[in-house]
Amino acid sequence: MFLYERAASDHQLEMAHSFVVGDSPDDMRAARNLGARGCLVRTGWAADRHVIELARQDTAFLADSITGAVDWILNAGA
Repeated sequence: MFLYERAASDHQLEMAHSFVVGDSPDDMRAARNLGARGCLVRTGWAADRHVIELARQDTAFLADSITGAVDWILNAGA
């Protein structure tokens, strides 16, 4: 969490308007704890169905690729 909080502080980010993109339940939990929206990408750890199930409750969006995550983020404000 420290790195996320430091980045938010250093760059004056509003977490309610921010996104965390990751491939693990820990990444999605961090998004929730920070008040950001979490996007789980089905690569790395999240290529495993079990990992997806563990992260699902904290995931705002499940993307098949980083491109899908970017598309979701760009359209989230629409």
